[in-house]
Amino acid sequence: MKTLPILESAQIYSDAACMNCAFFSEHSYENGSTRRTWFTCNAKPPRRLDSDGLAVWPEVKSTDWCGAWAPNPNDEEAPPVPEKKVTP
Repeated sequence: MKTLPILESAQIYSDAACMNCAFFSEHSYENGSTRRTWFTCNAKPPRRLDSDGLAVWPEVKSTDWCGAWAPNPNDEEAPPVPEKKVTP
């Protein structure tokens, strides 16, 4: 099994982070002196919360990553799609 050097592996995951993804959305809420900013993943339909019946997308950190990552078509400096390594 081939393993990537730590720095190369870290760079791949950094480039493919949520903040660089086509499905990443930033939201903010301001009420007087209180401001909250959060991020969601819109790769799949929202899920319904049992507590109040609302549907929401999963909240993510900008540095998270997953297998559904896609380059943001609106970002001219978007990183290339990371090469997926398959081992026999």
